[in-house]
Amino acid sequence: LLRRARKRAGLTQENLGKKAGLTGSYISMLESGRKPAPHSRVVSRLAKALSTAAHPLQDAAALERAPDPLRRKLKEMERDGGSARRSRDRLLSTTLYHVAHRRGVLEASAAYMDMPLAQRSLLSRLLGRVRHRSAETPRDAPPEPVPEESETLLEDATDEEREALAAILPQVLAGDGEAPPTVEPTRPGASPSTNQVPVHVALARRDPPLDRLRVDPRQWHARAFYWRVPDDQAWPRIEAGDLLLLDPVATPRTGDLVALEWEGRDILRRVHRSPTEIRLDPVEGSERPIRVPLAGFEPVGVVVQLLRTFEPA
Repeated sequence: LLRRARKRAGLTQENLGKKAGLTGSYISMLESGRKPAPHSRVVSRLAKALSTAAHPLQDAAALERAPDPLRRKLKEMERDGGSARRSRDRLLSTTLYHVAHRRGVLEASAAYMDMPLAQRSLLSRLLGRVRHRSAETPRDAPPEPVPEESETLLEDATDEEREALAAILPQVLAGDGEAPPTVEPTRPGASPSTNQVPVHVALARRDPPLDRLRVDPRQWHARAFYWRVPDDQAWPRIEAGDLLLLDPVATPRTGDLVALEWEGRDILRRVHRSPTEIRLDPVEGSERPIRVPLAGFEPVGVVVQLLRTFEPA
């Protein structure tokens, strides 16, 4: 566990030893099992040097320090619990696939609207990931995830979040599944259409939309909207007045352009993912990149389309 955490942090044994006030040879002996698990104070220093949560390391060290009979019993209990968690994750992944492929199920579900905002955000990210994978899957592939996919699908969900989703998803799936209501026509005599999305001047969308525009049905989503860019922060690629179609449920990947609220501003940034953080690079200009932890990255949406109107001279 210590070795995996060190490699994820990109540290050598010598680097980790220096950061924790220890030696590289001591780290090597801990990782190889030639030294017993250290005191909890040393484990805390290691966790701090690794910039990781301390409790998994503390639990592993406590297990190593336990007497043999107790350790054997704990390992047996851990195996049983691990099997239960794997079954839960497989069931959770399968349920996510069903929710993602039932159009309008979230909009029709009161359970979804009652979820805490953090859970709704996590669920939206996971469903976006499912839809993205489904789009890249051959048509003759099975419509549900294979067991090996469960862990990668849920990679950014903690055990507590998985438990919470497992409790709420059956209620979400039990929604009546009706398509979301159609929007009102934007002009007299126009036909209502579910592939219309609102146009907003601010990402917070507290004010009524300026207008509604039709989009390609393949890009339509009940939460999608156009954002009218307020300034030339990304000029010349994107100009003030351009309309950007945002997908709030897509999972941003390296290279994607995202819109987010940052320090009171609505901004555009280019995503660069790493194992430990998200780097948000300016689209143009010399502004410094913004760095945020993976868990704290919540963009308003991924840019999937740009509309620009050319004014006559």
